[in-house]
Amino acid sequence: MGNGWRDTRQRPLINFMVYCVKGNSFIKSVDASDIESNAQTLCNLFSEIVEIVGRQNVVHLVTHNAANYKVAGRLLCEKYLSIVWSPCAAHCMNLIMKDMSEMREVADLVTLASRVTNFVYNHKWPLNWLRKRPGWTKIIRPGATRFGTAFIALKIKVMTPMLRLLRICDSDEKPALGYVYEGMYRAKKGIKKLFRNNRELYTPYTNIIKNRWDRMLRKSLHAGAYWLNPVFQYDQENFSKKS
Repeated sequence: MGNGWRDTRQRPLINFMVYCVKGNSFIKSVDASDIESNAQTLCNLFSEIVEIVGRQNVVHLVTHNAANYKVAGRLLCEKYLSIVWSPCAAHCMNLIMKDMSEMREVADLVTLASRVTNFVYNHKWPLNWLRKRPGWTKIIRPGATRFGTAFIALKIKVMTPMLRLLRICDSDEKPALGYVYEGMYRAKKGIKKLFRNNRELYTPYTNIIKNRWDRMLRKSLHAGAYWLNPVFQYDQENFSKKS
């Protein structure tokens, strides 16, 4: 896994880690200032990491989804035919929620909810009154860059499957690979059911999932991990025959 970030001097750094059955292991941190902009040099860096770990031990490389990383990932897969590259699944989930949050009906609802939240927290009387009400819980403020918070705060049912999958992908408790394909399949199925299979209503949402999933994340590795997961393989009623 290559986790890119910027330090206080705005230098692009990449932390490389290995995830296996025994847990996470840190390999090295690289200053990518002279590397990041060129796909071939990025591929060379990835190749160096693969050789450190051992090419026979590497199945999957996960990095950012920027264009240069995509090309570097493709070049790496051409060099090592047994390795699959894909972008971060959690990042893909956030982009799906970002796209949905920009839909007019959702954006209007989030805007109105934000106004109510700001009013409550900026006025002591309604805030104190609400805190004394039975069942009061703290209002989550929708974040500008954390798109999931808007759906959590408003309990928008259409996004429940995506939020559940995001938690799985962000968790270190169990490997997430075998659940990504099923999560996307369940999300589209759940949205269709929520809109009572009305194509006109559910299509804008399922198209967003399809565009991000098919264009960014969907790989044969995800389908294989889904098919080999006993949790889903023996659930014939809900098993996706398209895997």
